[in-house]
Amino acid sequence: MPYGRDIFINASKYMILEVKNILKKNRLGSEEIVYLIPHQANSRIIDQVAEGLGLHSGELIMNIEESGNTGCASTMIAFSQSWKMFKKDELIVVTVFGGGYSSGAMLLKK
Repeated sequence: MPYGRDIFINASKYMILEVKNILKKNRLGSEEIVYLIPHQANSRIIDQVAEGLGLHSGELIMNIEESGNTGCASTMIAFSQSWKMFKKDELIVVTVFGGGYSSGAMLLKK
């Protein structure tokens, strides 16, 4: 990555911002997140996002050690691998950061 530090700063910043925005739009707080599935690009970014949202490691779903960075598919791969552990009505938040410095988040309930 030619601009690794810049990507780290912006990915962390915008994934946190996207999660906060979607929670606010739905009148929810970060304490209501049962699981966070962040873009699986870099464990340092994932740790920074979790810290910025006040989440603990038990709330994070990560597969980067097994799968590596699978790009835009990373969150859905992690989601599908974890499907059986989700319980009815649990709040799951997915957040991504990608090419062109685009970002987004979505809320899911099983």
